Amino acid sequence: MQKESIHFIGHCSMAMKTNRGKAVALWIFAAAVAGVSFLFDEPLLAFMKAHTTPAVLAFGRFGSHYGQWNWLMVPCIIVGLISWCRRDTICLRILCIMITASILAGLGANVVRAATGRTRPNAPAAIEQGWYGPRANGQWIVIKADYNAFPSAHAAASMGLIFPLLLLRKRIGLLLLPVSILIGAARICVGAHHLSDVMFGFLLGIAVAIWTTGKMVPLLFPDSELKRV
Repeated sequence: MQKESIHFIGHCSMAMKTNRGKAVALWIFAAAVAGVSFLFDEPLLAFMKAHTTPAVLAFGRFGSHYGQWNWLMVPCIIVGLISWCRRDTICLRILCIMITASILAGLGANVVRAATGRTRPNAPAAIEQGWYGPRANGQWIVIKADYNAFPSAHAAASMGLIFPLLLLRKRIGLLLLPVSILIGAARICVGAHHLSDVMFGFLLGIAVAIWTTGKMVPLLFPDSELKRV
């Protein structure tokens, strides 16, 4: 089982290096889709205000709370302990890639949103909606939550966690991908983010996951190990 996994990981690593043309085309398409999402920010907010129910808010609060990075780590720790007991080093190394990508994606989102200073949809009415950058009205706003909408760190961290699994264990990754999508949807439901915030959070998470996987696979799964398959 481990040999088959190593072979598949080696194949993925080689594919990521050779399909550069397709990758560029996919990135252009993904960036275009994320860019178009700005056009739907206001219509979606208006729709949510008109159709928000207690059940929708409950879903949003649940997904926002348990979609935080510390809660995302709970199943990772459980899987890691099981893998350690079973001496499944392949699973442990994949988990290492996933967690690293999630951390980097979340940190990246925090850096970007500190610089953009976009207001959250649910910011107090006294704050005019807009992009303020790191300073507004003569004061630093980088740590003020009302100005930390773009991009969504929840979306970036959750996608950064799951997307490496999609690259290395496709079936399991596809099974878990809706978790990240639902977390992003929950953030919109509670008014914490615009659609574009979530879309660019996903895009950032995917970019970091691909980069991290490309860098860590050769380190954790050396060519010498791949050749023994």
